[in-house]
Amino acid sequence: ALSKGDIFLEDAIDIREVSNIKLANQLLKLKRKEKQQQAQEAQQANIQMQAQANAQASESAALAEVQKQQALAETKVQIEKAKSDFHIDNNELNILLGIGGSGPTKRIPSKTFLSVIEKFLLECHEIRLCLLRMTLNIHS
Repeated sequence: ALSKGDIFLEDAIDIREVSNIKLANQLLKLKRKEKQQQAQEAQQANIQMQAQANAQASESAALAEVQKQQALAETKVQIEKAKSDFHIDNNELNILLGIGGSGPTKRIPSKTFLSVIEKFLLECHEIRLCLLRMTLNIHS
């Protein structure tokens, strides 16, 4: 019974000390049942812990999905607001420019950029240009 894992080593030692074979067999049966009961309880505990872990994982996934959907909804609202604020029409070509910069990273001076855009607007009538309204600090 010990080699099969039906009883613990301590139980085997106790059973070997019983000189009455009938009593030893009854003790062996009792110890087997006790070990089976302990194994079943451990298995039930494992099943319950796994079920709890699965429930938590499912809850976390559902929460993440809700947060994702909220973020998508907020993004869509922001996009529609920007379309309204900047008069963007999906049926027309819209070019959105963000201009600015300071220090050594500035590619061209603001005045130069604005003069190029003005010339572009005068020469290209078929393209509608939507500029971001920005406050430019132009230093002379």
